[in-house]
Amino acid sequence: GEFAKYIPIPGSEFDIEEIDTIIFCTGYRPNVSMLEPSLRNSFTTSNSNKRMRIPDGWKMKPNPLTEEIGDIEPIYQVTPSYHVSAFLYDGMAISNPSMMFIHQITDNPLIEIDARAWLLLSYITGKTEVPSPEEMERRNFEDTMRDMDIYTLRYDMDKAYAIAVDKAYYDAGGDHWTYDVNDPRTQFLQKELNIHSTGQLGERMRRAGYPLDFGTRDEGLTKQGMDIVNFNEMSTYARYLEDESPAEW
Repeated sequence: GEFAKYIPIPGSEFDIEEIDTIIFCTGYRPNVSMLEPSLRNSFTTSNSNKRMRIPDGWKMKPNPLTEEIGDIEPIYQVTPSYHVSAFLYDGMAISNPSMMFIHQITDNPLIEIDARAWLLLSYITGKTEVPSPEEMERRNFEDTMRDMDIYTLRYDMDKAYAIAVDKAYYDAGGDHWTYDVNDPRTQFLQKELNIHSTGQLGERMRRAGYPLDFGTRDEGLTKQGMDIVNFNEMSTYARYLEDESPAEW
């Protein structure tokens, strides 16, 4: 097909027919206020308005905190983490997949936004099949269950877990090992989150046919994926280093 670009004169009004795709570039702060409520609700409704039931008998994958607080039974229904946009799948509104929104959740926004743009373009052009709403919901639930195995994500999703963790912090008198970035247990938890996030991004890259491969959570990360994880680790820990810069700096 042919592509046409229209640059309107400020303050002018005109009609355009036979439009296939509209792209709003909202700037640094996401803004979809130009859409009517029925179209923007999927992008603006908080995850706190969505509840997902955890299967009976579920147990979290062990981590360094497990020895301290044990296996905490989750509350009946949890709130999806920020890794799962409850009313979107891969940036598409589940209620109306023609409405798409590009956002980022990892510590690598430029490459993530680029990969997400590739993925949405792949859906638009038909290279990647758009799942049914039911399949989107199923995949989001699957991602939610994966998130529940990650300490920092589950803390925000499951009030029962958050209470148990907070009690451990309180019992330690505010000097819990998770506050020490040099503690191997803290480093394990941080790396676990980074690997999880990078693997999730890698899965979107593969769905999009993106030219860079980070690997997946099931298969493991590629060298490029682990390079990103290690870079993020160095960036995180550098923020906690004491300032030993020369005075003239």
